[in-house]
Amino acid sequence: IEFSATALLEDRAGRLWVGTQGFGLLQLLRNEQGEFVGFRELNVRQGLPAESIGAMLEDAAGWLWVSTTAGLARVQPEQGRAESWRPFSRGRGEDYFVGSALADSDGRFLFGGVSGMTVFRPDEVLLTDAPPDAIPADIYVDQQSLPLLAAGATADRTQDLSLQLPHPQALLGVELATQPLLTSAPVRFAYRLDPQDDDWTLLPRNRRQVILSHLEAGQYTLKLRARFDEQENWGAISQIDLVVLPPWWRSQAAMLAFLLAALLALGSMGWMARRYLRERRAASRALAQSNTLLKESLWGSQGELWDCDLRSGQIVRENRLPHLKVDQVGAPQTLRGLRPFVHLEDQASFDAALRACVEGEREFLHVSYRTQDADDQWRWMLTRGKLLERDDGDRPVRLVGTTFDVTELRAQEDALRESQARLRMALWGSGDELWDLDVRANRVHRENPLPRVRLSQDLRFSDALEYLDLAHEQDRPGFRQALTQHVLGRTDSFEASFRLPAVEGGWVWVLSRGRAVDRDEQGHASRVVGTNRDITVIKQTEAELKALNDQLEARVGERTWELEQSVQELRATLQRLQAAQAQLVDAEKMAALGNLVAGVTHDINTPVGIAVTAASNMREEAARLHQALEAQRLKRSELAQFVALAQQSSAMIETNLQRASHLLRSFKQVAVDQASEQVRVIDLAAYIDEILRSLGPELRHHHVQVCNRCPPGLQLRTYPGAIYQIVANLVLNASVHAFDDGAMGEIEIAAVPDEGGLQLSVSDNGRGMEEGVSRHIFEPFFTT
Repeated sequence: IEFSATALLEDRAGRLWVGTQGFGLLQLLRNEQGEFVGFRELNVRQGLPAESIGAMLEDAAGWLWVSTTAGLARVQPEQGRAESWRPFSRGRGEDYFVGSALADSDGRFLFGGVSGMTVFRPDEVLLTDAPPDAIPADIYVDQQSLPLLAAGATADRTQDLSLQLPHPQALLGVELATQPLLTSAPVRFAYRLDPQDDDWTLLPRNRRQVILSHLEAGQYTLKLRARFDEQENWGAISQIDLVVLPPWWRSQAAMLAFLLAALLALGSMGWMARRYLRERRAASRALAQSNTLLKESLWGSQGELWDCDLRSGQIVRENRLPHLKVDQVGAPQTLRGLRPFVHLEDQASFDAALRACVEGEREFLHVSYRTQDADDQWRWMLTRGKLLERDDGDRPVRLVGTTFDVTELRAQEDALRESQARLRMALWGSGDELWDLDVRANRVHRENPLPRVRLSQDLRFSDALEYLDLAHEQDRPGFRQALTQHVLGRTDSFEASFRLPAVEGGWVWVLSRGRAVDRDEQGHASRVVGTNRDITVIKQTEAELKALNDQLEARVGERTWELEQSVQELRATLQRLQAAQAQLVDAEKMAALGNLVAGVTHDINTPVGIAVTAASNMREEAARLHQALEAQRLKRSELAQFVALAQQSSAMIETNLQRASHLLRSFKQVAVDQASEQVRVIDLAAYIDEILRSLGPELRHHHVQVCNRCPPGLQLRTYPGAIYQIVANLVLNASVHAFDDGAMGEIEIAAVPDEGGLQLSVSDNGRGMEEGVSRHIFEPFFTT
């Protein structure tokens, strides 16, 4: 077989014994040659209390003493028979530890178990069927222990004792024991006080004390006996002779003194009677006042006092809770009558708690349950009670207690638990850590601790400010300043960013915010509560943004220098064009070059001006960004806005410079037959005719007919050169591109006055433009 050995012993006869877990006690069997041939098993069938062995000892008589999980046993090795012994009979555990056994030098055996240490002498343990003898173990007179030798006790305590008690004797207590002192089974004791008692009084189980009080003067004999529980045979009777002395006033001297004082007593009896009546009335008033105070206290606490007779089930209730349905319907005031008003889901726990008290398993009743009020709403009740009285059989007969309505209290507790759950969920969702600094207790508790921080959840210090030493050395001054100022009451709140040790090594940046929730008489904070947030990523982003900002400043400076060079080149070109205009005027080519220079100047100034404006704006934004960075007030949103502005401005500058460059390269010289730099009044229809006549040589190369639909007599104050340039370009462009080769076409020019202005249109009946061309037709210098 396979087993787990817990103890090993070789007795004086050379037999080897093995204690096991689950197989009891095993004796190793050997043949004549000393070879192992098998086991002899001793288990519960042979008398062991259990089959899980803890330890073994051998006594002087050769008996084996074995501890198990259910008590002790004495084993007769030759016969293979065991006798169980359970030292404890008061509901205490009898489970003994493995290997916990010792035989001391005085011959005592010691076994350790869950109920403590069992100490005994093996020769004093009685394991036979003979009933034990009852002996007095201790005597108390008025709660003062009386030495047994003073009562005539011998060493073995088998001799009868005699006591002389003074009068009045309020209380005599006798603690009982057995001879021999230790037995293997529960013991029941009985006593009889002669000549007062006619029969023996059996003490309840587990009770070993006789209490006698208020004995009249005289001679008594207290007889004691004992037997094993569930057996009928009693042991030898021991007795204590009691002499209760008469009170001093019954002595002869006292009687003579009473006789002499009788006359005086008769004279004062009337006064004494009157005084007695006054005292009775005062006592009655005090009792009434006490009852009133009790009722008032019950009313003030909104509680109900009840007294239950467990034999009949009747309940007497004081200061009843008026809002309960059980009283509205007039339910019987019994346990059976009140039970149906308990919520169905709570009846099981209610019955279990009440049953434990009724059966004497518990001294106290404590149960919560629901019952309906007058509006059929369920109310939570808390009932507490205590057993106050038991009968001669030690059965509970009276249970007294109180009942309170705790509905609002439970609602507050539920709300508190819900609030705490929401707080924990909010902390989990935000990833923040909640910390609680108790300055007086020098401790910090962390709730939902940051996982990357290498700190325990509960921190204790000899001084609360030692919490500052956990921060990085470079961050401690700022951290100390912020926390100290708030603890001293100089700030409304606390905020600081610092580094704490990281789990993986290095440091974790945290943003800590808090506020004092309790201050002492001097205004100093005794408790500060706040949060820690991991801002390591934000700190890294700030460093990256600073590096990016430095790069952007360098690139902006470089780009600005390039733009300034381009602007200077464009201005130089413009100056050369203006010089050329002056030369052309001097060469009497004013009419042809005037429009050219004016058009070029106008078209170049527009993109150049836009580029200069964009560059100036970008330089101002770069300077403002630099100031914010130096002051450490740079925000991610501001940097993002600057990057977007820089990209937009760079694109705008590049587009307009390319436009100006393209203008210089691709601008075509147009012939201006008639132009004027002066504002004057013209007849639009006549002026259009003049334009068409000037274009006649070009139009003759195409099969195009141009119709002037402008109303005659329409006077217009304007720059004639601009109208000339617009109409000429549109007409020439249509004549060249609007019609297929060799096809006849018609171009129409019309004008309509429009609110002080003029709407001038040039249209043709040609093939029109493709969609890809029409989308870009109004872009500057677009051409096909």
